Amino acid sequence: MCSGSHRRELSVLTTRDTISSFECWSLTPSNALSTAPGLSGAMSLTHEMGHFANVTYQVGYPRSGADHQTHVPHFSMYLSGHAEIIVPNGDKAIINSGGNRVILVLDTMETSSTGHFVEYPSHEETVCMNIPTKDGQIPEHRVLYDGPCTMDTVDFTRRGLAELD
Repeated sequence: MCSGSHRRELSVLTTRDTISSFECWSLTPSNALSTAPGLSGAMSLTHEMGHFANVTYQVGYPRSGADHQTHVPHFSMYLSGHAEIIVPNGDKAIINSGGNRVILVLDTMETSSTGHFVEYPSHEETVCMNIPTKDGQIPEHRVLYDGPCTMDTVDFTRRGLAELD
């Protein structure tokens, strides 16, 4: 059971005029605090994220990088390591142990002529799981602003959640 609702910002790779770009979104329905035994106070995602039959497990090798274009909209969930995702206008999302580790990737080959560049600049492997959205659908959302979400907008400490009430 979950009670109360809170917004969570999510960096999204999208396409504007056939060029890959970032937007910061708030998904709807939003996260909620769990009241389930053993999970009380934990954030719970109440949006169905996608098909789990098509999950891919990806390893980014240290000090490497590559251009990317995706076939289907998906959530990229970074499990370990460090990645920097860069779009043509120079905006960059940095994913590391201290940051938001989920990106929604929508700049498909059908919509983006450019794609994005992913770099793994650290000395360790970066592990990511890619989970396609259900039926290729884009989740309900509200665009907060252009560009990737900043660390300041993602505060899920108890203090940060209390400020949202």
